[in-house]
Amino acid sequence: MKQQVTRERERQDRTYWSAFNAIEQFGEHPGADTEQKAKSALDDASRKGLSKIRARILQNYLEDLEHCYQGDRESCKKANTDMNDAIRVPAERK
Repeated sequence: MKQQVTRERERQDRTYWSAFNAIEQFGEHPGADTEQKAKSALDDASRKGLSKIRARILQNYLEDLEHCYQGDRESCKKANTDMNDAIRVPAERK
């Protein structure tokens, strides 16, 4: 049972960090291509069973980056906070 829980946690972590990295790429190199990759990675993570809490954290981060690049200065500040939250998010324990 413990091995099963460990494998699931590792799978969740890989899925989470893959989506996080795609969003980071969009943050570093904003453009239609990197934005689409970030959205696709987030959709893929959700399909693979990423927890709702973790998916929501990443979704907020992506949305604030999108609004930031559309000129919303508050979203730019929020995106930085979202990034820090996303980095600190603990692994979900089942």
